[in-house]
Amino acid sequence: MLTLGRFQLNHGSLSVLVHPHTGFDVADHTDHAIWIGEKVPLIVGVLEAAEKRQSAAAATTAPIAPIAVASAATTAPIAVAAITAPISVAAMLLLSLPLLLLLLCYLMQYDI
Repeated sequence: MLTLGRFQLNHGSLSVLVHPHTGFDVADHTDHAIWIGEKVPLIVGVLEAAEKRQSAAAATTAPIAPIAVASAATTAPIAVAAITAPISVAAMLLLSLPLLLLLLCYLMQYDI
């Protein structure tokens, strides 16, 4: 929660979408989302299609977590990509490392 507070105070031109993962992707990204910075329009059609695929395959697979990407450099709608295969915890950590380093560099820019 402390990191979220720092984002709220020092977001600069960064747009951040914070949302829960309840399994209802459209509602998570629209109704239950909180924007820090400028709100960027999302293409919810991609989320609706992912929800339909998830509900069709719900009996045999685990829920798929969508990844939303926001950028303050553009106000064009952003597509939301969904991961279609299960990923191990180690793989998730390796994939998250560059984003964490980018976040750290961003926060250091403001001497936090």
